[in-house]
Amino acid sequence: MTANGSAARRRAGQPMKSPLAAHSRGTTHGRVPELAGSAAQGISRAEMGPRAVTLADYADYLRTTNTRKGRPYEEKTVENYFFAGKALGTWMTGQGIDGDFTVCDTAMLNRFFRDYFAERGQGGTHSQQRNLRHLFSYLRREFDNPHPYTDDLHRYQERRDGDPPHCPGTSSRTCSRSPAEGRRY
Repeated sequence: MTANGSAARRRAGQPMKSPLAAHSRGTTHGRVPELAGSAAQGISRAEMGPRAVTLADYADYLRTTNTRKGRPYEEKTVENYFFAGKALGTWMTGQGIDGDFTVCDTAMLNRFFRDYFAERGQGGTHSQQRNLRHLFSYLRREFDNPHPYTDDLHRYQERRDGDPPHCPGTSSRTCSRSPAEGRRY
């Protein structure tokens, strides 16, 4: 019941917002596609690898807890947090780093964010850094793992003013770079 005494109505297809609402567990709708696909293909937890198992447990944890405002996490938020962990896991594999996410320290995260920034630029680096913080908070809470987000972590900030940066060596805010020279401001 709402404050005016009438029952709250939701449109078909909208998720229930109650923390006690039924879960969509076992279906591919409302699940992170990578997790739903591996479960549908019959891949066991032992075959998934330590990082995939940690991410699956983390996604389940997010679906069963509430935000600071007391609401369940939106599925898109769970997907974004999962994607940040998957990007880190992919980078760790490419670097030849074995183990799960508990081997990450501040220096390793700085290398990951530097490489991520070099590959993609400012777009998304700040979001990845912000979203990965939740994964490491989960690891600290569940496994007593040291939190790598310390004062030594380089912080990538999102652009506040919306203006492009100054070109190196000029006072102008516009650059005339060719596409071969990189980003055009």
